[in-house]
Amino acid sequence: MSSVQLDGSHTPSKRGGEAVTHRRDKKSKTTNALFLMDKQGIPLAMSEPIDGNHNDLFNIEFFFTKMITDLEQSQISINGLFLNTDPGFDSEEYRKIDTSKGIIANITE
Repeated sequence: MSSVQLDGSHTPSKRGGEAVTHRRDKKSKTTNALFLMDKQGIPLAMSEPIDGNHNDLFNIEFFFTKMITDLEQSQISINGLFLNTDPGFDSEEYRKIDTSKGIIANITE
């Protein structure tokens, strides 16, 4: 595995749940989660559900680090991974996490 993709997804939660809140820009309550997939779109790791009234960078250090730890515990090497993501993840904090883990971030504009 040499290339992975990271993205977040806001999902309507019409019946409620543990990490659900109403978003001002949505018509219903939502929950958010981050997904890390291989280059074929197969999920490798997922964050725990996140209250939906946040962007993808909300508490990124905790959620992304947990996802990477899950991969490492499964003996999936992350050193040198080329990680593609959208501009929603472009922050100094997130780039530092990638660098510290040996991940090469490709954040599109």
